[in-house]
Amino acid sequence: MLTIAEITEKVKEDSLSNANLEKYRDALVELLNMLQEEYANLEKAHALFLEADPEEAVTRAERKWNAKPEGQRMIELKHTLIAGKRLLSALKDKIYRII
Repeated sequence: MLTIAEITEKVKEDSLSNANLEKYRDALVELLNMLQEEYANLEKAHALFLEADPEEAVTRAERKWNAKPEGQRMIELKHTLIAGKRLLSALKDKIYRII
């Protein structure tokens, strides 16, 4: 499966056919769906982490979560999903310009 960085590089080419652009769009949609599912699972883990010690200040618990590998992955996914959605929008625009 292609990564968002790979798809970004591929769609920069001006000579891509409509079929190729649609193929990359479909790959990007599939990738974004998988990433969104992973993000949702991390968000659930985050909620449970915050509830583990109800006496702890929320800010302190948030800092602890963000320092954990799961928290780091959640931050990364959040920004990857934003970039991916922007890329998807740009890719759709490019497809519609060709049609």
